[in-house]
Amino acid sequence: MDEVFGLYYLICDVLVAFAAFGGALLWQHSPELNLKVACVFGVLGSIWFARYGSNESIEVEKGA
Repeated sequence: MDEVFGLYYLICDVLVAFAAFGGALLWQHSPELNLKVACVFGVLGSIWFARYGSNESIEVEKGA
């Protein structure tokens, strides 16, 4: 099970690193472009969550 968690965090960290480098490249071109691209991704993420996301709470049993 530890390998699964390790793989999950490896994938997340690699994606975040590529996003950081992409943001740096956009910033070199134009800070305004960087912020516009971030806005577009934020709007698309919000639309995706509104359509497919879930706002249900996960209940955890206590006293086991």
